[in-house]
Amino acid sequence: MSSFSVIMSRFGSLDPEHLVTAMCNTLPTTRFDVLRSMGPRQGVLAQGLEEKQARRVCAVLCGLGDPVTCVPDSRIPVLEGPRSIRWCALSQESFSYPHGLHGETTQILWERVLVIDVGRGMKLSRQMKEVSSSPLAGLPHTTVQGASARMAVDYLSPQYKRTGEVFDVLDLIGVDVNGAIQHLRLPSKDFSYEKVLGAGTELSRFERFTVIVDYMVQHAHNAVVSPAVHDFLEAHEAIESVVENVVAEESLQQHQLGYQRWLLAGAITGFLKQV
Repeated sequence: MSSFSVIMSRFGSLDPEHLVTAMCNTLPTTRFDVLRSMGPRQGVLAQGLEEKQARRVCAVLCGLGDPVTCVPDSRIPVLEGPRSIRWCALSQESFSYPHGLHGETTQILWERVLVIDVGRGMKLSRQMKEVSSSPLAGLPHTTVQGASARMAVDYLSPQYKRTGEVFDVLDLIGVDVNGAIQHLRLPSKDFSYEKVLGAGTELSRFERFTVIVDYMVQHAHNAVVSPAVHDFLEAHEAIESVVENVVAEESLQQHQLGYQRWLLAGAITGFLKQV
């Protein structure tokens, strides 16, 4: 039996309470679970439903004025996480990038670029936690036995915390000259801008990144360009920060991948190209 997805049928946002109403009236779920599953950028709203359930959810949402439709899950392409690249070459005809272990390159013609999106990337780091003084300091040696000894071992073991450095990324999905779908990521941080724009420019790193994003948008005429790209080009403000809630950030980036699957589905089927 085929499973179905409920998806947005055009760019825009959906009131979370509308989805709560539709899902809770159709499925054995809770408001908390529905809200937890929603990402900040909405595309695929629900997956793995029976056809009757998906159509019921769609009917409720359409009745509330939301632009949604239901499609078989097979219509939502499988998409692996992006592969980061540190340099590229831009020409009037194509986008070239490293592909191989020995300096080889391949290319995607601009007319074969399907999706351009701007989002958040994260570079994880691990830092040792700072501790003030041992809870056993000052105790006689003979008392540090049994459970206390175990506490001492735990205390002396290195304690780390994970943090994530967040920055802008450009994600591009296209079909290369060999006919394979590629999901590529250009990070604004640690990117070799000199290989793209040449040396000697007085532009800041963010300004150089903006030039590359704008160039791709201007040349990939067939691509679905997410609203986040237009917002980025208008904002003139970089995203660079350090987050300590790594789990939440990782969840956010999983939602980002799900959103890009929706963009790719829109590019392939054409339902987003006229927006």
